[in-house]
Amino acid sequence: MKKFTRLKYYYFLLAGILSVFQLSAQTTHVVTSSANFEFVPSFIQVMAGDTVDWQIDGMHNVIEVSLQSYNNNTATSNGGFTLPFGGGKQAFPNPGVYYYICQPHASLAMKGVIFVTSDAVETYTASLSGHQQSVPVITTGKGNVTATLDGTTLVIDGSFSNLDGDFNANIAGGAHLHKSIAGRNGGIEIGLTTNLNANMKSGSFLPDSNIYTITPAQAEAIRNREIYLNIHTTTHGPGEIRGQLLPSGTYYSTHLFGSFQRVPVISEGGGLLVLDLVGDTLTVSGSFDNLNSAFNSAVAGGAHLHNGLSGQNGGINIGLKATVDTDQLGGIFEADSNKFFVNAAQKASLEERRLYANIHTLTSPGGELRGQVVGMPQVVFRAFLSGANQPAPIVTAATGMAVLELKGDQLTVSGSFTGLESDFNINVAGGAHIHSAVAGRNGGISQGLTTNLDVNNREGTFESGTNTYTVDSAQMANLFNRAMYINIHTVNNGSGELRGQILPEANYYFQSQLSGTQAAPPVLSRGGGALLAEVRGNGLVISGSFDNLTGDYNPNIAGGSHLHGAYAGSNGPIKIGLTPTLDGDNLGGIYEPESNTYTLSTTLRDSVKRRLLYANIHTTAVGSGEVRGQMLAEASNYFYAPISGSSQRNPLDREATGTVAGEWLANQLIVSGSFRNLASDFNANVAGGAHLHSGLPGETGRLSIL
Repeated sequence: MKKFTRLKYYYFLLAGILSVFQLSAQTTHVVTSSANFEFVPSFIQVMAGDTVDWQIDGMHNVIEVSLQSYNNNTATSNGGFTLPFGGGKQAFPNPGVYYYICQPHASLAMKGVIFVTSDAVETYTASLSGHQQSVPVITTGKGNVTATLDGTTLVIDGSFSNLDGDFNANIAGGAHLHKSIAGRNGGIEIGLTTNLNANMKSGSFLPDSNIYTITPAQAEAIRNREIYLNIHTTTHGPGEIRGQLLPSGTYYSTHLFGSFQRVPVISEGGGLLVLDLVGDTLTVSGSFDNLNSAFNSAVAGGAHLHNGLSGQNGGINIGLKATVDTDQLGGIFEADSNKFFVNAAQKASLEERRLYANIHTLTSPGGELRGQVVGMPQVVFRAFLSGANQPAPIVTAATGMAVLELKGDQLTVSGSFTGLESDFNINVAGGAHIHSAVAGRNGGISQGLTTNLDVNNREGTFESGTNTYTVDSAQMANLFNRAMYINIHTVNNGSGELRGQILPEANYYFQSQLSGTQAAPPVLSRGGGALLAEVRGNGLVISGSFDNLTGDYNPNIAGGSHLHGAYAGSNGPIKIGLTPTLDGDNLGGIYEPESNTYTLSTTLRDSVKRRLLYANIHTTAVGSGEVRGQMLAEASNYFYAPISGSSQRNPLDREATGTVAGEWLANQLIVSGSFRNLASDFNANVAGGAHLHSGLPGETGRLSIL
């Protein structure tokens, strides 16, 4: 009996302690009233068991109402809680959404919402940017949204700003939750209610206007990282900024393109991965599509996170599990299949931008698509470093690449370079910088970069931790206008051995070095310049410049400058008219991206990849074109060989002419061009009929390449 009494005593003592603990864990939340006949705050989220204390003026009371009465601003009680004039306290023991209104001021919309959550409440966040669109949108638009999920109740709260176009409510209201994994587009699941600002470029999602009852399937889709928020604008109908709903944690992302490979791969393929780190668990989700060839699972599973900064290749750090489409040209990374425990070193690699995602295929076993894992920026830029990008090209085997993340006014640079022909020259204001100028022109230093040099002084890295900078409005404008480049100075090339124009991320890039020697026939001119082409989805953006023309730029020739269709050495019709902004003397100009953005047909995209386009600038001195440049893929060096009978060791007096253009990068040489007007039939019986031979001018050498 004594034992039972003692146990009973301990039971009640423990119950009392737990009761006191529970009471101490409860919170009281205060709501006041304003002179504008508003409850402040009008929306409040509390935990089950919490109390709300209305400390309001004596002219106001609190009546719980139905959702219909709340929406209609009527004060018909639903039989729930009621507080007298002057307010009072109300406990909320049960989860749910409670609507209330001030009875005498219902017509003035004096009302509020209490969202009472359970212990199982889940919180998700979407960081909105153009970077997260399936095809990146280059915009300063941004936003942050919190989604609170409790059972089947979903509340959306957040804001957005700095849109490029006006918010477009004509697209089913303008803002929605869509269903699809990162990198792919899906249908609308829920239309959101937007509180739009007068400038039409910013707004908010007020929680009291964005409370939804969702299905269990929709709740599961949120948990599986398969729901994204999309904001549509007048300039970007499919969506300007987007963000995947992810559990609360630390976020990373990467767009997958062939252009991010150390040796760029020309591919229409693309994809997007989002990574959320919660504690020690890293979850990877996303997709890839439109590969050149089949996904290659034989390469250690086919998809991985590798070690390495941009411009470096490294070993596998984490193997990813892809669910591949039936055609083997695309696939997804499901969250449940791609959860990994990560250690401190792996977390540091994520933070230091030392991991990249790689997708291996049959024709590109080293990797067709790649993307550096970065944070959650508004825009990602890329700079491919080569000597060929200098206005006066430098013949060097050195290469490099940098990735730049823009988030707000913060620019973070990471990457690497290797193979310099002479020592890195720290005496040139530190040796590495971001300069301000478009392709083809030189500009002053805008920002010095901090470089970690190897002991041989011929290679180095840009670490994100020491290369994050605040950009002003002028620098921001230059970034978006493609008017900034990275320059690496060396002892033998003080003005710069490696250079890379800073361009927004894209599937692939081509460039054109303008000169009179590339015209067909060649033109004697001091004129020159460079044009860059970004292909992003079905979009083409041209930027660059030209200078020192002999004659005035001639707009009377169909506008004066164009992309024509023909191989090097041949002339072809106009395919795209270009719009330059001319210098005051009409002897030079620049191509601004805003004026030179085009939609590419499948045929034109194919022409770009086949090297069948060239830029041509017409002048009053040379109507057919004074300077010209073939559109070629990115390379360390470009070589051009005019072909004629007069170049033979024993000159031949023939009408035949032609040009061969060569792109050299790493151990790869790509040759394109044309010839015409041969005196007799081409002879394929002579080892194929056309070759590269070894020999200086005036020498006859052995066959080098068929």
